[in-house]
Amino acid sequence: MSRLLSLIPPWLRQLGYIALSVVLGVVFIYAGALKLHNPWRFADAIYAFRLLPRELIIPLALTLPPVEIFAGLLLILGRPRRLGAFAVLLMTIVFAAAIASALARGLIINCNCFGEVGVPTRLKLWAALGRDALLFASALILYLAAPTTTSSKRHVQPPYKR
Repeated sequence: MSRLLSLIPPWLRQLGYIALSVVLGVVFIYAGALKLHNPWRFADAIYAFRLLPRELIIPLALTLPPVEIFAGLLLILGRPRRLGAFAVLLMTIVFAAAIASALARGLIINCNCFGEVGVPTRLKLWAALGRDALLFASALILYLAAPTTTSSKRHVQPPYKR
């Protein structure tokens, strides 16, 4: 894989990472904004998964959308891209686990990931699981590609002291 990446010019690779982080950031900002716009519908969707006690549903419905928006902003801003990618990785793991759990238990619900309305179907849940896999893969690429330090300069050994 690294051999294939070495064939791509560094400027083009960097442009691809920037484009991917902007797209992923916009997706999470959009999803968070939709949930923030109608937190009661989102709380109903969380309840439908039957994974959490009732006491946690409203706090999660009010907390998760701002976290999604913040992670999206981190991806778009670029400097803390690795932190944003890590947050998206964690969220997509949780989202995918919830959807897989619903599928395994035979639940047919709207995940309300992007404000879905209409008749829930098993196919829509499978599509949401596939979408989460794609989001996870994108975030993993960004997480692995992002520099681990905030400095763009390479480490230089200090001069010899006498």
